[in-house]
Amino acid sequence: MDLRGKPKHKALQVTEDHRVREVNLEVDAGSIVDHRSGRAWGLVPGAVIPLRNTRKPYFLLCGRCDGPFNARKGRWEAYAEDEVRRIAEQSVDHEIAELPRLAIREKAASMFRLCMAGLTLSVVLMAMVILITSGHIRIPGL
Repeated sequence: MDLRGKPKHKALQVTEDHRVREVNLEVDAGSIVDHRSGRAWGLVPGAVIPLRNTRKPYFLLCGRCDGPFNARKGRWEAYAEDEVRRIAEQSVDHEIAELPRLAIREKAASMFRLCMAGLTLSVVLMAMVILITSGHIRIPGL
């Protein structure tokens, strides 16, 4: 059972009030996603830039653009409508392909929780029976 979540990528996000925030966003099929704001930016080759004086790779994102800053081209990436549609279709196809595996994982987790609860209840019940039969616990009326 794979317990890892989706991969994450660091990004520098320029906010509406011109501040720069460092965020750690999930990588989806063809995009990086900020679930708090409900935004996603397409992944573009050449848009990963190293932070100054480090080797850490970052994306530079803006809330008004649907693509990251491309350092090779020196401009913000913009996508045509058909490219956005293609990325969305890829993402939907990926999510649909993941559904059976997620259902199996959820069922396995549910069965594990049920088995652990049953095992715990059995141990507690056995301990109570042993304590009652040995006389360490007295039940009034027995």
